[in-house]
Amino acid sequence: TVSARVQQFGGDAAKLPRPSPKHAGAAGSGSLAQVSSVLQQNMSTPLQRISHGSSYMQAQIDEAASGQDHVMRKMTGVLIKEWSQFVLKEVKARKDVEKELALLVAEMEYLRTQTSTEVRGLCEEWRRELEQLLLELNRYRHN
Repeated sequence: TVSARVQQFGGDAAKLPRPSPKHAGAAGSGSLAQVSSVLQQNMSTPLQRISHGSSYMQAQIDEAASGQDHVMRKMTGVLIKEWSQFVLKEVKARKDVEKELALLVAEMEYLRTQTSTEVRGLCEEWRRELEQLLLELNRYRHN
């Protein structure tokens, strides 16, 4: 590695041997910019195509995700709308049931009151009849 080579030459990078033009290839004097340029020219091989392909694929994935997001938003909107309609129907049905229940409670109260009044009336009538029968029985015994 580079750090091992630097340590090999006493820790001074300036003492490192420079590459010869033969090793530098088209870089000539061996400057870093030239070496980088040569590497970039030589990299227009499958690696660059892969990186371009991956950015193309990423764009495709992003576009698909965007499309899926749009579809998911539409589906979410439909679900929210359906749920809202369901809840509104349930609320209306509950109100209808509550009205009917209130009517039944009122009718039961009316029936209870009527029944109570009827029973009291019958009890009074039976008491009067019983008193009359007792009076007649007493008259019959005394005669």
